[in-house]
Amino acid sequence: MDAGDSDVESNDRDKLLGDGQGKSNEKKKLFTTTDASEPFQSDGRCARNKRCFIVGGLLVGVVILAILIGIIAKSKGQTNGCDQFSTLTHDSSDSPNVSSDGQKFPYTSTRLPLALQPLHYQILLVPSIQHMNYTGQESIILRVKNPVDYIVLHQRQLYISTIRVAHTKDPKRQLKVVQVLKNTYNEYLYIKVNETMARNKFYTLKILFSGQVATNKLIGVYRSMYVAANGNQRVMISTDFEPADARSAFPCFDEPMFKSHFKLSIVRPSVENWIALSNMPIESTTQLHNGYVQDNFANSTYMSTYLVAFVLCQFESLKTNTSDGIMVRTWSVPRQISKTEYALKVAREALSFYQEYFNVSYPLPKLDIVGIPFFSSSAMENWGLLFFKETSLLYDAASDSTLARQSVSTTICHELSHQWFGNLVTLKWWDNLWLNEGFATYMENIGASYTNPEFQVMNQFPMTSTSRAMIMDGYRSTKPISVSVITVRQISSMFNAISYDKGASLLHMLHAHLGDLAFHKAIHNYLQKYKFSNADDNDLWKSFSAVIHNAFDVERMMNTWTKQAHYPVVTIKKLTRNRLEMTQQLYSINPTNDKSKINPSVYGYKWVVPIKAISSNGLTYTHTLDMDNGSMTTAENFRWIKGNFKQTGYYRVNYDAENWKNLQHQLNEKHKALSTLDRFGLLDDSLALSKAGMLNATTFLGLTWYIDKERDYLPIKAALTGIIYMHSLLTKEADKKYAEEYLLHKIKPIYNYLGWVDDGSPLQQYLRSSILSVLCGINYPDVVDRSKNLYKSWLSNPKAIPSNLVDVVLQCAMKQADEAAWNKMFTKYIKSQNPTEKQEYLSLLSAIRDRKLLYQLLESSLKEDIIAIGDTISVISSVADNPLGTSMAWQFSVRHWKELTARYVSTTFAMDHLINGITRNFKTKEELQKVKDFFHCQDNASALPVISESIEKIEAKIYWRQLYEEHVAIWFKVASKE
Repeated sequence: MDAGDSDVESNDRDKLLGDGQGKSNEKKKLFTTTDASEPFQSDGRCARNKRCFIVGGLLVGVVILAILIGIIAKSKGQTNGCDQFSTLTHDSSDSPNVSSDGQKFPYTSTRLPLALQPLHYQILLVPSIQHMNYTGQESIILRVKNPVDYIVLHQRQLYISTIRVAHTKDPKRQLKVVQVLKNTYNEYLYIKVNETMARNKFYTLKILFSGQVATNKLIGVYRSMYVAANGNQRVMISTDFEPADARSAFPCFDEPMFKSHFKLSIVRPSVENWIALSNMPIESTTQLHNGYVQDNFANSTYMSTYLVAFVLCQFESLKTNTSDGIMVRTWSVPRQISKTEYALKVAREALSFYQEYFNVSYPLPKLDIVGIPFFSSSAMENWGLLFFKETSLLYDAASDSTLARQSVSTTICHELSHQWFGNLVTLKWWDNLWLNEGFATYMENIGASYTNPEFQVMNQFPMTSTSRAMIMDGYRSTKPISVSVITVRQISSMFNAISYDKGASLLHMLHAHLGDLAFHKAIHNYLQKYKFSNADDNDLWKSFSAVIHNAFDVERMMNTWTKQAHYPVVTIKKLTRNRLEMTQQLYSINPTNDKSKINPSVYGYKWVVPIKAISSNGLTYTHTLDMDNGSMTTAENFRWIKGNFKQTGYYRVNYDAENWKNLQHQLNEKHKALSTLDRFGLLDDSLALSKAGMLNATTFLGLTWYIDKERDYLPIKAALTGIIYMHSLLTKEADKKYAEEYLLHKIKPIYNYLGWVDDGSPLQQYLRSSILSVLCGINYPDVVDRSKNLYKSWLSNPKAIPSNLVDVVLQCAMKQADEAAWNKMFTKYIKSQNPTEKQEYLSLLSAIRDRKLLYQLLESSLKEDIIAIGDTISVISSVADNPLGTSMAWQFSVRHWKELTARYVSTTFAMDHLINGITRNFKTKEELQKVKDFFHCQDNASALPVISESIEKIEAKIYWRQLYEEHVAIWFKVASKE
C-alpha cells in the first residue's frame, strides 16, 4: 500500500471513540472542562519514597535500635545529615537489563538499533478533555536495512492494547508477534516477531494505544488553562516534544536521525469553535456522528519526531501571506488576538528575509504561530506550527515596553531561523545541539537587524550573547559545546548558554574572520546539501573550507573551540617600539588553583585564535595565534593597543600594566577614540579577569572613572554590572556606603542627562531604565519619591507611567510599600487576564520588603489555581533576589524539593533556572556548605551540571573577597571623597 494513500480503518476509529460515542450526551462529557483544582496525579516516573516502619512498643527496643543505627552510621564514616532533607531515591528495578514486568530485556543499548528505518507514520488521536487522556492508533511503514526479527522503538507510559506487523505490499501476510516487552530505563518497546524481516523489504507496524494528558507538567501532551472573556475557565491540549518527549504521545523512533513523514488525524467537536492544528494544513475533514469531526492533516515533510506538534483549542487567528503565497497566521486566546498583530508582521517579514538570505525556500505551505497559556520556555520551533509562551508573542503598542517589542522580534526570528537550522537540516545526535541553537541564536540577530534595525541587536550581541556565554564557560565544570550525551537528562542539560550563546559567538567570530560573502555562501551550500537530512559540525566546517578553497583548515580551527571547554585569555605586551608579544592561556575561575580539577583536553587548552586589534593611531592589525604564542609587528609610537577589535572574538584580552594605564587615560581624556563596543570590551574583560584572579579588581574600577562622561548603553551597563557585583560582595555596611556614594557621583550626570521623559532610541530607553533601577537600589531620594508618587497615580490611571518606565518605577515603589499596597497588587494579579500584566505583577510582588508577605507568595507559587505551573520557578527565583527572601526561597525549595522535581525535572531549562535562582545570591562559606550538603543528599543531583556551576559561583565569590575585598573597600572610600 502506498504510504500517501494510507488511511485509518473506520472500525478501528470506532473502537478508539468507544462504545458510548453514539450517545448524544457523550459529546459534552468528552469535551467538558475539568475542575482546575483536581488532585495532583503522579505519572509514576518519579522514584518511590522510602518508607520506614518501626515495629515494637517497648522503650528498650527503641534504645537498642538507636544504638544500632549509630553504630552503622559510624561504620560508614559519615551521614552528612541527609536525614534532615527530603531525599530522592532510585528504583533499583529501573535498569536497561530488566523489563517492566521483571523479565530480562534483550536490547540494552542506549541508542536505537539502525536495522529499521521508519518512512511514514499514519496517526489518529482521539482526546478526552473531561478525563485528560486520549486513545490513538498508528501505522508505521518500516524499511529493513539489516535483517532482524524484532522491532525496538520508544514509548513512555503508554498503554499498548494491540500490536500488528504485516508486509506493507501485502497486508494479509501478517507476522506473528511472539513477545512484547517494555523497559522503563531506556523507555523502549520491544516487539519480537516469528520470522526475520528481509533486507530492503517494507513492513507495516500498527499499534493501538492510549495515554494521559499531563496536568502537572509541561512536556509531552499536556493541558493548559485560561479564563475566557465571560469569566469561565477553559482548557486546551498542546504538545512540547523536544528533546525526547514524542515517545510519551505515541510509540515512535524518537531520535533525530530517524526522520520520517507524518500524517496526523485528530478528532474534535464541530461545535463551540474547537479547532485542531498540526504541522501541516488540514487536507480534509470527515464528519463523524453526534457533532464530532476528524481533521485529516496533509502528509508532512521529512522530519524528526521532536518537531511533530498539535494543538486542540478554541482560539482565534490573524492571517497574512508572504509575497510568494505562504500563509502565515497567529493564534491566541480570543481576548488577546489583537496583540499578535505585531508578531504576525515580524513573522511575515522574517520568513521572506530568511528565504532570500539562505537562498533556500521554506518548504511548507503555511506557518502557524500559537500563544500557549502554559509553556515552559519562550518558544518551540515545531515545523510549521510554532508554539510561544504568551508573553513572548503578545505585544500591545499602547502599554508594552520597547524591550518587550525587541523580545518578540528576536524570539520570532529565532524560531523562524530554526525552520532551516534544525528542521530542514537536523543534527545527527544531541551532542551537536549547538548546531540548532547556536545558529538560531546568531541568525535571530541577523534577522532582527533586518526586521527592526532600530534595536541595533548586533551591537548588543557582545553583551547579550558573547559575555553571557563566557560567564558560564569560565567555570571549571563547564563542558565543551560538543560533548557526548546519552540519557534524556543529559540531553536536557545541554539547553544552556553554551549551546545557545557560545555557539552563536563562535559563528560570529568565524563570520568576522571569513567575511560576509564566504559566510553567506557556505551557509547556503550547507543547507542545500543536507536539506531534509542530518548533519554534524564537521559537515558544516567542510562547507566553509570548500568556499574559501581550503585557504586554511576551518575544521581544525573550529574544533579547538567546540571540542574543548572554556576559552583563552590573550595577553598582549609591548616588546619593542613596533613589536607586540601575544600569549594565550586558559581562562578559568578556579579558586583553589588546582589544575587537577580542570578536565583534561585533547588540545591542551590551546586554540587557533583569530586576533584583530586596534592601536591609538587608528591602525588595525590581524594575526592568528595557532595553538601557541606569537608576535606581531606594528607601526611605531602608539600609546595603547586594544585587542579583540569590536568584540568579534570569543576570548578575553589582558595587557601589561602600562597599556592598562594608557587605556584608562584615554577613556578619561577622550573616550570616543575607542568605539562603543571596544569601551564595553575593556570593562567586561577587566571585570572577568578580576573574577579569575588574573587582574586586580581596582584596574576595573579605575576604568569606570570616566563613566560620568559616557552616554552609550553598553559601556555604562558593563560598568554598572561590575560595580554592583563588587558592592554585593562587601560585608561591612560602611564599605557599601562608600561604594554607593561613588556610584551616585558617577551616574547622577547620566541621570540628569536622560531625565524622566520616555524618549530616545531603544538603547537610550534601556539605559534610562537601568540608571533609574540602580538609583532606586541605593535609595536616591529623588527617584524613590517620584516612583512613589507615580505609583499612586498609576493605581487610578494605568497610563500615568510611560510604558518603558512602568517596571522600574513600580519595582521601586513596591520596595517601600506596606501590606495594604501589596494586597492591592496581589488582587490585580489575580484578576488580570493579560499575560504580560500578570507576569509584571508577579515580579512586583516579590519586591516587597516584608518576610511574611514573601512567605505568602512562596506558598502560593505551588497552588496552580493561583499561580500557573509555568510561573512557579520565576516566583521562587524573584523572591531569592530579594535580600529578605534569599534564605527563605532556599528553605522553601528544600522543603518542597520532591514536589518541585516531580513537576520540573523533565522540563528543559526548568531545574537549571530553579537551582541557579535559589543559589545565585549566596556568597559565604556557610551558604556554600549548605548547598553542598543538600545536593549531596539528592539522588542523581550530580547529573545536573547546574549544581557544580552554582557551587563554583559561590566559591568564586568567596575567593574574590579573599583577594580583593579590602583593596576594593579602600578604593571606594578614597574615590567617594574625590
